[in-house]
Amino acid sequence: MASNTDGKLARGMRLWIIFSAFFVFWPNYVRCQFEGDVRLVDGAQNGRGRVEIYHDNQWGTICDDTWDTSDAQVVCRQLGFGTTNARGYTATSPGSGPIHLDGTHCFGTEYRLDYCSHSSWGLNDCVHSEDAAVSCDINEGDVRLVGGFTPNQGRVEIYHNYQWGTVCDDRWGDSDARVVCRQLGYSGDVGEARSGGTYGRGSDPTYLDEVGCLGYESRLADCSHDGWGIEDCTHSEDAGVYCNENVPATSSPATSSPATSSLVVGIMSFVGVSLFLLTMSALIAVYYTCSQRKPAIIPTQSNQIPLSTITSHPVAYHTAAAATSNSMTTGPTQPSLPQQPPATETDSLPSPPSYNALQGGQSDSMPQPN
Repeated sequence: MASNTDGKLARGMRLWIIFSAFFVFWPNYVRCQFEGDVRLVDGAQNGRGRVEIYHDNQWGTICDDTWDTSDAQVVCRQLGFGTTNARGYTATSPGSGPIHLDGTHCFGTEYRLDYCSHSSWGLNDCVHSEDAAVSCDINEGDVRLVGGFTPNQGRVEIYHNYQWGTVCDDRWGDSDARVVCRQLGYSGDVGEARSGGTYGRGSDPTYLDEVGCLGYESRLADCSHDGWGIEDCTHSEDAGVYCNENVPATSSPATSSPATSSLVVGIMSFVGVSLFLLTMSALIAVYYTCSQRKPAIIPTQSNQIPLSTITSHPVAYHTAAAATSNSMTTGPTQPSLPQQPPATETDSLPSPPSYNALQGGQSDSMPQPN
């Protein structure tokens, strides 16, 4: 019974580990929507369109009351675009569904739109003809960061021939990363290179390979490379950058620091809950196993000498066992030896030799000892 319980416990733990590992690592391969994510819809080209924000498991629009360039800069930054030419306008194609935000006011330094001040979620006095839109003005050679935990990091993608593509990490270094961060509007030498598909794998095409920046260029396309589309890489070699936490040069002084990404929070929360549940399951299994009643072990009958017939005196092995005082039936006893006459006080010990005998039969004038 115990072996069956141990087997079930082992199988259950293996299944739980596989289940937990799937949910911990699957966000690296599947793009999910998280609270506060933004997207552009119904734009004529990439980087332009009606702004929608994800809240309460549903996409919704934003009212254009107080909507301006500072708000557009935050949206473009959150999407991984540059902010230099960002501008806001009223969408030409109205949306549908809920209107999540109204009275949005950004300083232009925030990393996410939901960090900006706004009225309460869902509280508005707008209709969809007032939906807000942005234009991030994507041009040939523009870059963006994709797949990062925060907007200032991610896989590098470059815009060429009306399509986004990746960059191979051959020869990719910090000098290349500094150029990307500078092009995105960050001040100083804040770029750090990431390689080996750190931020996930992109999709075709891969535009640049063997990129060699000197570090002072203003755009990644100005650096040396093998030529557009000439490469021998796979997407496991996609290049990435991390632009530290410095405020972009085109922004005013920051008024708020970036919060932890919802992706990181979600993953860490799930790991914590999984470990807690696994620990509780193990404790319950151990308690269940230990609380099971064990079958009693009954000793077999054997012809043994009762303890009441045993004495510590050596002559007990040569005398008969005494009868018990409480008339309980005793086990079989050893056959008794023939009884010897009881010893008397006079013959219990031999008499000592005489004094004359000790003196060799000779006597003298000295008195005998008493």
